Parts: sequence; C-alpha cells; structure tokens
Amino acid sequence: MTGIIFDMDGTLLDSMGGWAGVGERYLQKHGLTPKGLFADSLVHVGQRGFAEHVREQYGVTDTVDAVVDEVHLLMGEFYQTVTAPREGLKDYLEALKAQGVRMCVATATARSLAVPTLERLGLLSFFEAVFVCGELHTDKTKPLIYDTARASLGTALEDTWVFEDALYAAKTAKAAGYRLCAVADVHEVHQEAMSALADVYITSYAETARLPFGEMAQSG
Repeated sequence: MTGIIFDMDGTLLDSMGGWAGVGERYLQKHGLTPKGLFADSLVHVGQRGFAEHVREQYGVTDTVDAVVDEVHLLMGEFYQTVTAPREGLKDYLEALKAQGVRMCVATATARSLAVPTLERLGLLSFFEAVFVCGELHTDKTKPLIYDTARASLGTALEDTWVFEDALYAAKTAKAAGYRLCAVADVHEVHQEAMSALADVYITSYAETARLPFGEMAQSG
C-alpha cells in the first residue's frame, strides 16, 4: 500500500455542514422555494448533479457550469472562517508522510476554494497534487478523477487507497478496483451501506488501529 487519494469535504475537512445548506441558499437567492427534501440533495448528488437538478426541476436557465460557479461563491466565506480538519487528521498525515506514503486530493470543490483552505489549515504540504472534477470535466460518478490522481502518484491500483465520505463516490472508487476507506460523516445517511462497501470504515482519524497503515501511524 503505497498511495492514498483523499476526498476533501467530509473526509479531510469537517465541511459538509456548509454544503448541506448551500443549495437552499442558492434557490433563495434566485427567489425559488425548495421542494420536499431538497436540503440534502447537493450532498448526495454532487455539485454538477445539483446544477442539473435545479435546471430540470426549477427551470433555472443558467448553464451547469454557471450554477456550479455560483455555488462556489456562496461557499467562499464558510471555507475562509468555519471549516476545520477532521479529528486526528494531522497526526495521521504526518505519520504517513514520514513513511513515504504518496498522497493527493481528489475533490469536486473548485481549486480556488480547495487550495487556499488546505493551505490555511496547514494541510496542503502533505499532498503532491490536488485534482478537481471541474477541471477534468467529470464528476465522481465516474472513476476518471481517481485514475488521473493515481497516474500522478505512480502507484499500482492494488496498492492505492481512496478515502471517501459519500456513498455515491465510494461506489465509484470501489467499482474501479481501489481499496476503500469510508470516513463516516453525519451528512451521509447511508452509513450501513458505506460500512458494508468499505475495506475499512472509520468515524475519525483518532481510530488509529483501524486505519489503513494504522500500525505504522501508531508506531510513528
């Protein structure tokens, strides 16, 4: 096991609370009323899925890219002032880096939000690169971002782990042949499915003994 591809929101960062409400804020800004159980839709379908949803269900005429860009603007202040790392994360990353494990980030969040946030929190230096779905014209229903990240790391598929908190993305990574560490997050309601799918399931990075490379991190 020589490489790890980390999701960012909900996996590295305790940030899904911001994303859970941003869809409603977007609709309210456009004078639209959320329907039914809309509040969690962006969390479960991702940003481009959300954009397609509001175009189809609410008659929004902006392009998918324009909707995603506006959502990113709404999230800017949250990332700058509220977002924090997940519990125990820095200690785990330090142990992995000391042992030469290669790491990168694969996120659906725009680079203009992701990189400054990781830098502000003292996390950016742990990662060789940050890959962004929008820049690859993809989302996490497809394995392209994971395969691109792994190619950059230069690690074999069977030696590369993906860390994810969202079921739809975890399914993609697992189906593509990656080892999966599922990181529990309160905003993903399908925790039993996540646990059943994953090679390893954790609720926090403080669970050192359960983590991939756990013995190494513990001894480190």
